[in-house]
Amino acid sequence: MCANQEILHQNDFGYVTICKGCEHLSVGIGNFMAVFTKKTFKAIIKDLNKVMANPQKHTFVTIEGKRVLTRLSENSYLTQTIDDFKETVLMLEMANHYLKVLDIIKK
Repeated sequence: MCANQEILHQNDFGYVTICKGCEHLSVGIGNFMAVFTKKTFKAIIKDLNKVMANPQKHTFVTIEGKRVLTRLSENSYLTQTIDDFKETVLMLEMANHYLKVLDIIKK
């Protein structure tokens, strides 16, 4: 993780920061943290919005109860309750809006 981070958005479920140097995004959800390029971050949001359109289709019974299973990368998945999943998507969407604002300001 880079030392020069700016918070794009955070809530009770996690945070999204951007490195002012390399512009990679750090996403923390619970005790999970990953670093993505802008392109990958936007692809993840697109994928999560597809899941959001029909979360029941992506809900499975686990030892912790019903959980929405969402893929973040080739080998990374999140399992969350439907309500937690919705809050996570909201957090990522808000961060994406701030990211768009930063891109506009740079132009």
